[in-house]
Amino acid sequence: MDMSKVKLRWYPIFLMSILYWACNPPTEVGASFFEEESFEVHLVDSMQLLSYTLQADSLPTGQLNRLLVGYKNDPQLGQVSAEAHLQFGLDESLEALDHRFDLVDSITLVLHYDNYFFGDTNALQGLYLYQLTEELTPKADNFDFYNSDDYTHEREPLAHQTFYPHPFRGQALELRLPDQWGKELLELASEGAEEVTENAKFQDYFPGLILQPDTTLSTIFLGFSADAELRLYYRNTRTLPINQSYFTFSMADWNYYNQIKRVPGSAALDSLQNGEDKLLSNYTDQQSLIQGGMGLSTRIEFPSIRRLLEQSKDFLVNRAILRFYPFVETGDELAQLPAQLSAYWVDEDNKVVQEASGFAFLQKDEEFRRDTYYELDVTDFVELQLASEQFSDYGLMLALTPEDVNGSLHSVKIYNDEAVTPMRLAIYYLSIKE
Repeated sequence: MDMSKVKLRWYPIFLMSILYWACNPPTEVGASFFEEESFEVHLVDSMQLLSYTLQADSLPTGQLNRLLVGYKNDPQLGQVSAEAHLQFGLDESLEALDHRFDLVDSITLVLHYDNYFFGDTNALQGLYLYQLTEELTPKADNFDFYNSDDYTHEREPLAHQTFYPHPFRGQALELRLPDQWGKELLELASEGAEEVTENAKFQDYFPGLILQPDTTLSTIFLGFSADAELRLYYRNTRTLPINQSYFTFSMADWNYYNQIKRVPGSAALDSLQNGEDKLLSNYTDQQSLIQGGMGLSTRIEFPSIRRLLEQSKDFLVNRAILRFYPFVETGDELAQLPAQLSAYWVDEDNKVVQEASGFAFLQKDEEFRRDTYYELDVTDFVELQLASEQFSDYGLMLALTPEDVNGSLHSVKIYNDEAVTPMRLAIYYLSIKE
């Protein structure tokens, strides 16, 4: 029977049966309304579900108003690092400086937290600063920077600093650069050199910086706002009293992006070579993975769903709910779970066909954490699978919301249908009682 005709024919019955069923538990519904036919309400929640991890080819990570820096070593995700690449310009010419009268105190990099973090803020962190050795411009014919882009830098770091992160205190993180560089800038200014009076020449002289995590210490990803600046602190001895001032080199309106990469050989995900590949959750400890920055998402397939048609072709899907449980061990992990996940219909090559009609929303178990789960209404997707003349190769893809996919390193690990807290698809449907 044509499913679309069934839906139209029984739509009024469908609405009344829902109202009646909400107040009464019996399985036979509608008998008091119709003389010739009655209905049964059924629940199916034991179907096989296959879950996979997908890897996007690349993600644009430039001009996102956030610099991401950090590193974590995770059993399933592997060793993941985030490095910020940024370029600076002259806010004003340094031609007023004169080494005969001015004393350089220091040159520093000032980073402002933007309140984003993922990981443990109580642990000591380490950060390296490297000088770029090539111009920071989009590669080839691209007009954007991508998470996989790579630019060369000096072998020796300009600086290394350890610190405890305080992303919510409103104070900046200031990192000291070599004093010798500040003195070199003063000499250039005294000579009237173009490197300190014209932006183009300054960027040839100093292409920019890479902020790189110290992988021996880092256990967190941190976000800094895209308004970092270099400060050249100096004292002018021409006037009394002698006060300290500074010149700034800002990154406003200049290029920057986040390079996010996984160390090869550090996880089973290495088998994912392109966006069409998929890795079954059995190979990642019964978990499928989602992560921002890296472009990881989860694909779910319902291979046995059309067996419902073998039982009865005259039925209506009332509601279909997908429930899945995230891996949570600590209170911090619970607190950092995204409140919602985006959902999409994807084809056999993992290309998005359609955005789902709603989000997967998080339900938290604050006390015990054992009953924390996401729920997604997949009624439309189930109806599509059942209405097709033959089995569809479509799957459901779960990912971070668009604003978090490119600009965060948040991750979610989802248990599959064989785990202790299994993923389940519950389908409530009405069938015509013979």
